[in-house]
Amino acid sequence: MRNHEKKQKGESREDFAKRISKLPILSSNTILRAVFPTVRLDTLRYIKDCARSEFPKVFPPEDSNGIPFIDPEYISTKAFAKWAAEENIIETLRSLGEKPSPITELFIELVNGKPIDSKQIPTKVSLRIPHPDTKRAKKNRLRKDYISAAAEMFIKIPELKWPDFKDSPKLKNLLRESGLPYKESTLQRNWIPKARTKAKVTGKPGAPNKKKPTS
Repeated sequence: MRNHEKKQKGESREDFAKRISKLPILSSNTILRAVFPTVRLDTLRYIKDCARSEFPKVFPPEDSNGIPFIDPEYISTKAFAKWAAEENIIETLRSLGEKPSPITELFIELVNGKPIDSKQIPTKVSLRIPHPDTKRAKKNRLRKDYISAAAEMFIKIPELKWPDFKDSPKLKNLLRESGLPYKESTLQRNWIPKARTKAKVTGKPGAPNKKKPTS
């Protein structure tokens, strides 16, 4: 985290939010701390899970302690505020039993340059994702984290095959930390192909290269 992203001595939460709202990019930790200063940890993780599909390199998969498997990239302040407004994150917080902080709305409005108006976004009342404590939500999170982590592996080495992912310590840890049951067939036939697509890797997984006929 850069020095200008740190809350200054004697600086109120409101002044902190106002100041960093003028910065073009921020670290993921700073923007979450500024926009969601009072939410529970499980809600904060839920928000990161929701944002991951839109900003996968800013909110990469994490272990059970909240440590990302890869270094997060910085995020455009305007891009995050626009996403938060379009997804009506205020209503999402209320649906999770949170009382949104006035700082949340202040930050989003300052960055977007206009007040949040739910009438402008009627098709998205709140993020329709299961509550973070449900088994379904945990499975969704595991699937997204696994696919994202596998996609990162594909980007680095496009020729990887199923055994490489099956024996990967990082992916094994993801599965173990989730505490959820899983089938190898689901990983191999569903999640790995989706990771290939996400990484934009072409070719059929596991298929040997065809040799050209000799004349």
